[in-house]
Amino acid sequence: MSGPLFFIHVPKTAGTSLRIVLEKSVPDRLVKAYPPYPENSFSAALRDKGANDQSIIYGHFVWGVHADIGAPPRYAAVLRDPVERVLSWYRF
Repeated sequence: MSGPLFFIHVPKTAGTSLRIVLEKSVPDRLVKAYPPYPENSFSAALRDKGANDQSIIYGHFVWGVHADIGAPPRYAAVLRDPVERVLSWYRF
């Protein structure tokens, strides 16, 4: 299967810890995509950062952005028990 992997960072689900691991293990493939995007365009942000079919695109975005760049829909996310997530957010 070709195309980048879109990793959606959901707040308070260990996403920052995972990003740190990815930065150490595959720094050449990791493309961080956090708003604000240049020209208010997700595809412009990826173009500016040199994303390609081997990239892991990581950040805050919604499902469906793959269509903006004509890539296959390959997504990943870390999810957490909803009650524990809300309590963690409250304590934060």
